[in-house]
Amino acid sequence: MTSKIASECNADDNEIKTLINIIKKQKTEIFQLRSVLENLPGSIYWKDKNGIYLGRNTFSMEKMQSANLEHNLEKDAVIGKTDYDFFPKEVADAYRKNDLEVMNKGIEITSEEGVSLPDGSKLIQLSSKRPLHDEKNNIIGVIGNTVDITHLKKIEAELREAKETAEEALRAKEIAEQKAKEKSLDLQMVLKDFTQVRYYLSGKYKGVYLTKREAECLTCLTMGLTNKEIAKLLKTSHRTVESQLQIVKQKFGCKGRSELIKAAIECSFLEGIKPNLHCSTKASEESLT
Repeated sequence: MTSKIASECNADDNEIKTLINIIKKQKTEIFQLRSVLENLPGSIYWKDKNGIYLGRNTFSMEKMQSANLEHNLEKDAVIGKTDYDFFPKEVADAYRKNDLEVMNKGIEITSEEGVSLPDGSKLIQLSSKRPLHDEKNNIIGVIGNTVDITHLKKIEAELREAKETAEEALRAKEIAEQKAKEKSLDLQMVLKDFTQVRYYLSGKYKGVYLTKREAECLTCLTMGLTNKEIAKLLKTSHRTVESQLQIVKQKFGCKGRSELIKAAIECSFLEGIKPNLHCSTKASEESLT
């Protein structure tokens, strides 16, 4: 009888030890799960079928507080509440729609969710939601992980804007280069007609004449070329062009570049050179008025 009791006691002791080991193991697993939950990047939360919060991690609480969506400093303060207690109705409706789709279809959904904060700013989040199951694998709610991507979206928008600006600049450059090429060809055709040694002016400049080189420089100037561009086209030095244009200014009685161009456009000698030159100088005249 005594041995039987002792045997039963030993069996009970072994069972107790087994249970204690199981409890210790479960405590360790629970601690590890909680540690994982608290250290995952993003707001972790879970809700029941009615959208009522069952829990969340500390990061989720801190994010809600920093966004002024709640002011309770306790992590469990969200339990028993729904999105309608924190967000505008249209935002909460969108969240609820996603939750229902996850539960009804039993699938994971990842989507961008925008939130208008109390201070007027906008928060953009990337949310991943999956069905929450019980021990019998029945769907009893949703579990989600939401990450703030507002800064990333801002960078994305800035990069897109920079790309568009660069593309526009490239198109403008190509157009400018094409126009410059066309202008250069026009000028080359015009300059071929400069065969006289002197070009006499009319009107109030009657009796004044320009040399062939002076006429060439002035014509290029009215076409919008810079001194360097004129020098390159005429295959001469920049200093020579400056010297020639200075002489022309003195002959016209002009002090500045704009005044000289306007005076040159009014001279009849330009009209007789080339039709395309006349059109270009007209455009220059309009830009000066």
